[in-house]
Amino acid sequence: MAKVEQITEPEELAKEEHEAEQAKEKAEAPEPKPKKSKQQPAYIDCKQKVLMDAVSVMDGLLHEVILNIDENGLTATEMDQANIAMYVLDLKPGVFNEIEGKAKVRVQVKALKGMLKRAKPDDNVRITFSNPIELVFASKFNKTFTLPQIDIEVDKVQKLPTMEHTAIFKIKTELLIEAVDDSGEVADSLTFGVKNNKLSISAKGDMSGYSGEVATIEGVEGIACQSKYAREYMTKIVKKISPEVTVKLASDYPIILEYDLGNESKLTLLLAPRVETD
Repeated sequence: MAKVEQITEPEELAKEEHEAEQAKEKAEAPEPKPKKSKQQPAYIDCKQKVLMDAVSVMDGLLHEVILNIDENGLTATEMDQANIAMYVLDLKPGVFNEIEGKAKVRVQVKALKGMLKRAKPDDNVRITFSNPIELVFASKFNKTFTLPQIDIEVDKVQKLPTMEHTAIFKIKTELLIEAVDDSGEVADSLTFGVKNNKLSISAKGDMSGYSGEVATIEGVEGIACQSKYAREYMTKIVKKISPEVTVKLASDYPIILEYDLGNESKLTLLLAPRVETD
């Protein structure tokens, strides 16, 4: 018969004490921290035409721009180098096929525009905001470009100033473009005026002049104002981005043009008036 070994009382007590100590050490030991997964860079995915018009206007005013990407969409707010014009882009999530993550990057505008031009308006564009930034165009001929980020040396918070305009109205963009083009035949500045429910745009050179009047506009009953602007800048901010543009005017006051880009997105452009000095 096999011999069964008996555990004596001291041995059993020692075993219990050992197990209790191990349980105590385990309870007091800090829980291991979960391993952090490597965060993926922010990205956007959309049709080329969503970005192209906005970036084309940007190229006329700015050399570099800071782009902000987050859950609210893609935004950019910059003054031009001469502090005469301000560019404010607000693209909401609804205009993108996809938008993920957060990023703040500074890029050269002309380089970004040049790359976007290599895609067709209906091509899908995926921009990943790594360093360098990667642009992938999905079409019959898939393409990948890389664009270096520029260091953000001074991160100034810029925003459109609060302003009170006396005349606010909508007008067909093509009418505004034609008037700005017409004025270029005679002078380097043009005057916007609102009176008798009509918008007039005029220019006066040394020997020649121009005057154009747009048919009745709504929302300016009893309002009269007038302000002069540099035509060079007007040609940069008056673009056929949308069929209509909202114009905000007041006498000797900055003009604001607001383009509706759909899905609650908009492009807002501000231009300071030209003040004549004696």
